[in-house]
Amino acid sequence: KTSYCPGCGIKLQDKSKEAPGFYQKPAGRKSEERDPRIASREGEDATGAVVVEPEPEPLVFCARCFSLRNYGKVKNPEIEDQLPSFDVASKLCTRIANIKGIRQVLLCVVDITDFDGSIPHQTLNRIFSDPQIREKNVSVILALNKLDLLPKIASDQRLRTWAKRQIAS
Repeated sequence: KTSYCPGCGIKLQDKSKEAPGFYQKPAGRKSEERDPRIASREGEDATGAVVVEPEPEPLVFCARCFSLRNYGKVKNPEIEDQLPSFDVASKLCTRIANIKGIRQVLLCVVDITDFDGSIPHQTLNRIFSDPQIREKNVSVILALNKLDLLPKIASDQRLRTWAKRQIAS
């Protein structure tokens, strides 16, 4: 059965530590040994017979997502370049072009601590240059995330001005 990482969606593999999607197989438990963190799912069916539901499979993340979730950093930065890119722009442009008669608003959430890394330049450029979308007059709202991490001197007006300049460049 093919499995995918619930964090990034990449196909999991256990052959090469240097390739994207690598994961370590979880250590197996003896069959009589139960995980105390998982409650037993026992009950009776309509006939009164005892029914025991199997324990849910634990989520298995690739090494990259595991490291991000638990340590806040990517384990092997060289693998980042090997990750497949997702063509969000074409899917989004197709969807916007196919919707008829409804005013459309695109919400773009950007991490203020990594503005350039989190803004989808390619997607936005494609949306603004597509003639079918331009004629629909789609509104784009830029939402800045993690503002609470900035010093208090960063006023709303200052941030708006800064964000507009960053987008224009």
